[in-house]
Amino acid sequence: MCSGGDPQHPPTTFAPASKVGAARIGTALDVLQRVRAAEPVMYGWISEVQPVGAGEVILRLRAPAGLEARLPASPGSAGLRLLRTALADLAAKHDLNRLLRIDARYSDQIVVALTPKATN
Repeated sequence: MCSGGDPQHPPTTFAPASKVGAARIGTALDVLQRVRAAEPVMYGWISEVQPVGAGEVILRLRAPAGLEARLPASPGSAGLRLLRTALADLAAKHDLNRLLRIDARYSDQIVVALTPKATN
């Protein structure tokens, strides 16, 4: 696992214990680099990046605390823009606190799961 942060606090790295560990760290650092290059504002939202499974990573965001966003291991700038736009839209609608998960692993869509709204 590798921690990221705002541009003033670059990701923390550590020496891998194995080739598998080195590959996972490389994937995490590559994702952070791609996010920073394509969506610098969103880069500052990242708390952690964790490679999972084959070709997939989980970004943990700072706010709401612990929110997980799933991405392909090599996200493109268009997919990152869609993710940032979806998160900004949810924030504008004050729905971030209802967000269960957000999945940006697909090339042309973002999948969002929300808790139901309370009925009055």
